[in-house]
Amino acid sequence: MKKISITHINNRHNDWLWATSFYLQEIEILKKRLTEIAGKNTNADMLPQVEHYENQYRIQADQLDRLNHDIEAYVATLAREASESKAGYVEADLLEQHELLDERYQQEATIVNDLRHEFNRFATQWM
Repeated sequence: MKKISITHINNRHNDWLWATSFYLQEIEILKKRLTEIAGKNTNADMLPQVEHYENQYRIQADQLDRLNHDIEAYVATLAREASESKAGYVEADLLEQHELLDERYQQEATIVNDLRHEFNRFATQWM
């Protein structure tokens, strides 16, 4: 099986873990703002939007938790492979996993950022 040097695998997983944690904290802040907005407005027209954001925050928090778990599992596998290799090489399959995790991370980052911008437009409308 083809092997690659671990030095060629980017340490982006640390960035991913930091960012997923940041996004989870940001979702909590947005949820609090949503609760504040909903508490100050009794207009029935906004209730479907409040429910929409509540659902989106729940879904995205779950997705980020799953991604974070998968990243941590990947890091553990990478560390185990690297420690077993005397020359600092790992299986090339791990690079493919890395690329798939990067795609998932990029997708989640885009979704959370878009959701934040969408919510801020909503918040401006109702504050």
